[in-house]
Amino acid sequence: MDIGNASTSARLLQKLSLADVEETTKIRPKYLEALEENNFANLPPGMYGRAFLRTYARLLGLNAEELVAEYRKVTRLSQRTDEEDFLR
Repeated sequence: MDIGNASTSARLLQKLSLADVEETTKIRPKYLEALEENNFANLPPGMYGRAFLRTYARLLGLNAEELVAEYRKVTRLSQRTDEEDFLR
């Protein structure tokens, strides 16, 4: 599942702006945009990024645990790639 497409589509279907989501969740728009663009490097590390995603997914009525599992998978792969590049 593509986190960015799922969250953007759900938000637009509900006719919510990023400002609406920020008001409800208190998550800054730059982090919401990072989630919608699958730009996870721009999220706070560790549990904070996962918490933002979980909160956002629940607001949108998405399966939060499924999205967090995908987030963990994707971020783990990108961390491994970064480490491999560093070691080269």
